[in-house]
Amino acid sequence: MRGWRNVKVVYKTNNLWSIDGNIYTMSVSFMAVYVFIHHLDTPFIFAPVLLGAVLCIKFFERRYALGLFVSSVATIITTDVLKRIFAIPRPTDMLLPTSGYSFPSFHASITAAVVTSLVLYAFHHVKHRILLAIILASGMLLIILVDVSRVALQVHRPIDVIVGSAIGIGISLLVHQYLKKSSS
Repeated sequence: MRGWRNVKVVYKTNNLWSIDGNIYTMSVSFMAVYVFIHHLDTPFIFAPVLLGAVLCIKFFERRYALGLFVSSVATIITTDVLKRIFAIPRPTDMLLPTSGYSFPSFHASITAAVVTSLVLYAFHHVKHRILLAIILASGMLLIILVDVSRVALQVHRPIDVIVGSAIGIGISLLVHQYLKKSSS
């Protein structure tokens, strides 16, 4: 497993830079944004945010807190099992050193599951249509940004993030539908 200590990043000009001796064309500002988005899904940032969301929702309605938690855990397990089944290696020209299998994208699946759960909660509790549209657009934008950053950093192929997002959205919808039927 390679770490950041082993990676030599050299900025050549405003849009040419090198990792491990390979030259890539991308603006420095875009690279910084993609790396920032990549680190949003790390356990040190993501776990407290998820825990905070579950606790906040728990005060309003237990079913949505349970749905957020169960869909997140189910997505993590499903993605891990599928990674082991397919065992597709990552692209060889990664811009960010990452280990593990490529398909499906864990970052894409967990982001999609959490965003879908939060959007479902908002649709149940927020009555203002413009605010709902903003919440939905923000959620979709976050999913797209995470997916694009994974592909731009070349740690995933487009199919990895598309399938990962579909898994997260699908599991979240199934869990919330089941909880809705069981509470009726």
